[in-house]
Amino acid sequence: MVCLRVRQKTLISALNFQKMKTINKLVLAILTLFYALNSQAVTRPESLVRQFYDWRFKSQFTGVPEMATLKVAELFLSSELICLLDRARDYRSRFVKNYPTDKPPFIEGDMFTSLFEGANRYKLESVKVNGENAIVQLHFYHDQGAQKDKAGWRDTVLLRQKNHQWRITDIQYGGQFDFGNSGSLRLNLYDELSKENNELDWHGKTQLNLCRYGNLLR
Repeated sequence: MVCLRVRQKTLISALNFQKMKTINKLVLAILTLFYALNSQAVTRPESLVRQFYDWRFKSQFTGVPEMATLKVAELFLSSELICLLDRARDYRSRFVKNYPTDKPPFIEGDMFTSLFEGANRYKLESVKVNGENAIVQLHFYHDQGAQKDKAGWRDTVLLRQKNHQWRITDIQYGGQFDFGNSGSLRLNLYDELSKENNELDWHGKTQLNLCRYGNLLR
């Protein structure tokens, strides 16, 4: 009798897991379609930036996004940035496989603002468009419950227009935090991923050439 109950619980758990996987795939498909339809209508760089961070706040992932999330991010980020993030995801997977007891890189923290914990509110400060390039400055805030962040910080988003579509090419971190990001997203990824690691069979120069020459996700 006990064995039967255990089997029933195991079966129910398996069915619930499969159900959740199906629901997650459906939600992702709906989100992808929603942002795809909206991104087609974007004619201003600041509109794309708003869409990106609105999606970013709702998705609530940490560290480098997983493959399914990167597919949605393709609607906002340049092919180079998508490639770099995908290489970082691959590096993290290799690290976990080879060093299962160690904390892997790119596993946590917000990569798209200066603050490690990320932002939960922002306002647009300025937009500069020069031909096919644009610079959008945002003021971010990290509120904690009822305690509002009054100071916040400023980050700068760089964009380029290609085939009449704006895409984010880099994010320059402007916050001054002891525990946060500095420099820029693009340059930081190139710097971290360029390091050789024979134990992981990681050849940085070869991996990054995939991104420098504009290749998309494999």
